[in-house]
Amino acid sequence: MPTPNPPAASQSLKSQAQTGDVRAIETLLAQSFGDSHLRFEVARRGTTLYVFLTVLGEGHPADHASAVYAVVADLALQGLDRLEVIDGTNRPQVDRWRQPFYLPETWTDSPPLPHGPSIETERQSPQLPEFLQPTKAIPTPAPIPADTALVAPPPPPALGERAADLVQSLARSKRIKSSLGLAALIALGLGLGAAVAQWRYGQSDSLAPLSSEVSAQEEAPGSAPPDGFSFDSPAPDTNFQASPPGADPVAAPEPGIYIDGIGEPEAERSEESVAAEANPAPPQITPIFDPRRLAALNTNALQAPTTLTINAVGDVIPGTNYQTYRLPQDWQYLFGGIQYQLQQADIVFGNFESTLTEVRSSPKATGRPNVFAFRTPPWYASVLKVAGFNVMSVANNHSFDFGEQGFIDTLANLEQEGIKAVGRKGEIVYTEAKGLKLAFIGFSHLSQHNTVHDLDAAAALVQEAEQNADIVVVSFHAGKEGSDATATRDQTEYFFSENRGNVVRFSRTVVDHGADLVLGHGPHVPRALELHNGKLIAYSLGNFLGYRTLSTAGHLGTSLILTANLDGSGNFLNGRIVPVALDRNGVPYLDDHFKGVTLVRSLTRRDFPDTPLTIDDDGYIWRNP
Repeated sequence: MPTPNPPAASQSLKSQAQTGDVRAIETLLAQSFGDSHLRFEVARRGTTLYVFLTVLGEGHPADHASAVYAVVADLALQGLDRLEVIDGTNRPQVDRWRQPFYLPETWTDSPPLPHGPSIETERQSPQLPEFLQPTKAIPTPAPIPADTALVAPPPPPALGERAADLVQSLARSKRIKSSLGLAALIALGLGLGAAVAQWRYGQSDSLAPLSSEVSAQEEAPGSAPPDGFSFDSPAPDTNFQASPPGADPVAAPEPGIYIDGIGEPEAERSEESVAAEANPAPPQITPIFDPRRLAALNTNALQAPTTLTINAVGDVIPGTNYQTYRLPQDWQYLFGGIQYQLQQADIVFGNFESTLTEVRSSPKATGRPNVFAFRTPPWYASVLKVAGFNVMSVANNHSFDFGEQGFIDTLANLEQEGIKAVGRKGEIVYTEAKGLKLAFIGFSHLSQHNTVHDLDAAAALVQEAEQNADIVVVSFHAGKEGSDATATRDQTEYFFSENRGNVVRFSRTVVDHGADLVLGHGPHVPRALELHNGKLIAYSLGNFLGYRTLSTAGHLGTSLILTANLDGSGNFLNGRIVPVALDRNGVPYLDDHFKGVTLVRSLTRRDFPDTPLTIDDDGYIWRNP
């Protein structure tokens, strides 16, 4: 086992974990096992703690479930009465193993658990670090039979070293042996899957309504969704959650600094959008277990010897130093809470909506209302590189905030760090991954870039790219902005009377002419997904990072990492929505309430009810047969 942290820091981590901080629990589990082949993701919903365990290489999560239970149980987490250890790999929910355990509030005067399969371990004598030593006796965890209700565990014997023995034996690759066969474990997971299908992304009294567009009938009487803000006083974020550990010490936003993503004026909203909010389409519920869908997914996987994984996010602004200084004290704060999840791909894409330049002044009339210019120090290109980005679009309405020179500087600084910059007019950017040649083309609603308004020129560029690459990825920055901009319609969109394009017509056109993946951004909120001719279209990925520059009110603070797995011909195989939220400073962290998944799934059902995609309760996306 690796050398633990210094005692003071480690004790602090344990104390932090005991408050229910899921990031601290993740770190504690990783330190406890000390095995680089194990990956932990922790989430909390109500009184249940979920540990998603991915085993890299040989092995199965069932081998480690009891040791996970021992570590978690020792923390005596307040307000939690259930633990579920779940297979964290990328496969449909119906095919994922899970094991529930009961977490009692106290270890005394509890009715016994029914006898489950015995668990034998090759017991060793090594001790855990002092900061992980159990503070009270821990019972031997026992898996719960599928036909037995959860009850509290028995009063424990003197097993203070049980957690240490389990973790240490696993660290030495001494596998837990269970009399329950692997086939029975899988059957147990499938049997429990349907019963707990709503646990993660279903609606809960603890969650705010999705939005006025998605679930207007669920709004409380007299309440109204966050709908933009005034420039004099930012609207309060009613869904605000405390910043994750290590957050920047800036405690609250300053008046007047939240600038992009404002709500569209009520006078400009169409009758159709108002009607859609008042009468949202009912969701189409699909069965959790559909053997045909699972068989189709497995067939796709068998036919795809090369699978390319792309992680894509929306708008990224690391801060600005123009007119007012709004940069973090510690640059690692910007991506520290999300960096691991972001990097798990062959290609990591984002829309860089600032400039990397030292040009002194902007040609924009920033003294006028609603006119803003962003300038980020050039060395922040290395921050983006460390975060994991290797392709970024600069085709957006802020790329020329400091004129032509600022645009050229931004491209040069990104490319100096090895990040492919996409956005020059008439240009196709090529890169390679997994032995495949990829082409990227960036579009916006402006004439300075390849524009979404010129479909003939867009089709010609895509056709050229298709002839020279295995996979063609198109990104666009278009569509109206604001917390009420979640709807996707096959019609021209306007924002402050500016034509922002018909994003549905544009996206389908480029797919019809050879694009394999279309990534949208610009509305500052997530939008629906669509599968068109076997190719995935994401109509908006929302805000991803807007340090003290982007509003986080309502769904402006709801975000995601979109994972798309493509075969060697660019066909969509499956994917995942990793739910993300922005803290009050506009910095991303993993969202334990999974609002990004709930929102995108609901929008997809409403706006594209016939698209052959299913988004399951864990955020995994796969094609319908």
